[in-house]
Amino acid sequence: MNNGVDGYVAPPDYMKIYQNKITIANSGSVGSCFYHPYPFVTSDHCMVVWLKDRELNRHLALFCTTILRHGVQHKYGFNREINKERLLEERFKLPVMGGGIAYDVMENFIRALEKQQIERVKALWEDKSSAYE
Repeated sequence: MNNGVDGYVAPPDYMKIYQNKITIANSGSVGSCFYHPYPFVTSDHCMVVWLKDRELNRHLALFCTTILRHGVQHKYGFNREINKERLLEERFKLPVMGGGIAYDVMENFIRALEKQQIERVKALWEDKSSAYE
């Protein structure tokens, strides 16, 4: 909820400030994943992850958070929290082409889903507005 934001702070100098990264809750709502395009700091109850090969954008992040969430939420919980070592042992299925991760496929898939949803909302809006005419 609220993209995992718990509050707004002026972080002290010793805190690392991240931006354009994904967080994974390792306690509480274990496995909840959120993309943060804005500057943020985390507590020790979150892990910050990102792609090694590519800078995240909103479309890649939406794809990745879904894959991460579905990959870890059912395996971890209050009695078995996620940690760095366990996360590094996880394997996630991603689309590949030519021996590498198909980032374009991931982005285009999310773009297509967004377009479908926009068309559904537009059709619903047109149906509702025509009912008033």
